[in-house]
Amino acid sequence: MKLPYALIIQGPQGCGKSSLAGFIADMCGGTSTTIALKASSPTGRKEEVAAFSPGQMAEIAAFDTVIVECEGDSFSRWSSIVSSWISEPTMEVRFKNSPPEIRLTPNFIFCTSASVVLEDVTRQFKLIQIDSTCKLLTGTKEIK
Repeated sequence: MKLPYALIIQGPQGCGKSSLAGFIADMCGGTSTTIALKASSPTGRKEEVAAFSPGQMAEIAAFDTVIVECEGDSFSRWSSIVSSWISEPTMEVRFKNSPPEIRLTPNFIFCTSASVVLEDVTRQFKLIQIDSTCKLLTGTKEIK
């Protein structure tokens, strides 16, 4: 099942963000994977950031749902790269010795303990917040 938006699950460490993300991925069906988004400062040089290499993007495109575990404030630090992943319904994937292919962008579920700020993104997001007592806060917020 394709979600009409990307999910951002925000809450303190240990509150169940990853478990909720896994449950949602299971409910969507198909295949899923989890990747880590490190807090190291982006340099813009792809060879230093394996998570954003063409090879990694090809791996991501093979899944129906991608759960992104955001370390520290990595979500805000990488927001421009992250936004480019999910703002389009399709993504260009490059394989070795082959021409680029256009694939459907998978569902993305981001788990973060940091506050969330997104700007200049065309695709809708849903922000799910979990408090320190591990209770889901009522409702979700749309970020446009």
